[in-house]
Amino acid sequence: SAALLVYPVLQAADILLYKAVAVPVGEDQVQHIELSREVARKFNARFGETFPEPAQIVPKEGARILGLDGKSKMSKSLNNYIGLLDDSKTVWTKLAPAVTDPARIRRTDPGTPEVCNIYTLHKNFSPESDQQEAAQGCRTAGIGCIDCKKLLHRNMMAILEPIQQKAAELRQDPAPVEEAIARGAQECREIAERTM
Repeated sequence: SAALLVYPVLQAADILLYKAVAVPVGEDQVQHIELSREVARKFNARFGETFPEPAQIVPKEGARILGLDGKSKMSKSLNNYIGLLDDSKTVWTKLAPAVTDPARIRRTDPGTPEVCNIYTLHKNFSPESDQQEAAQGCRTAGIGCIDCKKLLHRNMMAILEPIQQKAAELRQDPAPVEEAIARGAQECREIAERTM
């Protein structure tokens, strides 16, 4: 249980050590950034201006994404996630049984896309036209949940496949990645030393 107290402080230290001015987070991390801001304020008030107060950047879409079980946040440890490097077959195997709108028990039942986790994923992966098709199809029972998932699968793979191709290229020639990591580590070490 110490982690409940220690983790937010460790996260604040990680942010402040490098004098971060903005941190992209999901909804579940907003309070951690506020704690970082509070630590910066108190430190600055006591010891002089040292740390900027980091701003939180919460994306308009994707700030909170439920896992495929529709109950808790998407998480590898809960095995309710889709990985960036999952191949098409694996993505479909995970998407097919994913929870949808509970009102759509039968194919002919109209639903509410705003309560459907699959529609939330559409808003993050699908072009506007496909989002509208999914929403309209759900509301009118014009398409079934499997059809909606197939549309999402196609759009997900259109985004994931280029990432997977780039990852495969980098595995073949990891030198640029290793150089970028080494360069970044050196820059971070210098910032951390100045801050300390």
